[in-house]
Amino acid sequence: MNSESDNIRADFLTDVLQGRGQSFGIVEADIAGLGELRGYQWAAAAAVAMARILDDHRLATTALSAAKQLTALMDALHKSATPKRGRLAVVQEMTTRA
Repeated sequence: MNSESDNIRADFLTDVLQGRGQSFGIVEADIAGLGELRGYQWAAAAAVAMARILDDHRLATTALSAAKQLTALMDALHKSATPKRGRLAVVQEMTTRA
């Protein structure tokens, strides 16, 4: 892993554990940017569930465990994600088919 993603993950977990309650939106946006997740929809749903646990102040005792699970799930999703193709690649494919 590179240090930039480690720093982002550390900042994210710090925000979550300090009760800033933005994890659901962050996780949802991150998953939306991953492209197609064939066969990994279960992991995306579990990550969203972990984010909701982290955002609920009544579940503070499970926050550390949820953060650990969320990190593992997001790592798995990032490794399995199909990269989104840029517009140029789509146009090039369209022109080569014709």
